[in-house]
Amino acid sequence: MRLRLLALLASLALALSACGGDDDNGGSGDEDQIRDLVEVFYSNEEGVCDSVTDELIKSQFQSQDACEKAAEDAEPEEGYEVGEITVDGDTGTVEIDVDGETGTLTLKKEDGEWKVHGIEQ
Repeated sequence: MRLRLLALLASLALALSACGGDDDNGGSGDEDQIRDLVEVFYSNEEGVCDSVTDELIKSQFQSQDACEKAAEDAEPEEGYEVGEITVDGDTGTVEIDVDGETGTLTLKKEDGEWKVHGIEQ
């Protein structure tokens, strides 16, 4: 699956995601933040490693520097679509479709900011 996280994880290993949830308020601040997070994550903008949890960095990259090096070597993903967003307190998920393949990014809110915590295929 060509989801952005997998590409970033693969890069690190070799050297070193229609909108909306079903909430009643028509789109929450959390959902907007999550959409913004996905855009940064897939665009490979500077600071992309700040969009993942400290736990994920430690388990997959060992350090912030290694994550940043892998991000420099990775190509931005342009063909993604955001699907359903689900928020449950300080955790959530967002479905991502990349070139017809669907996966789910698991999310965690750290210090008031949503971050990618993992990926499910």
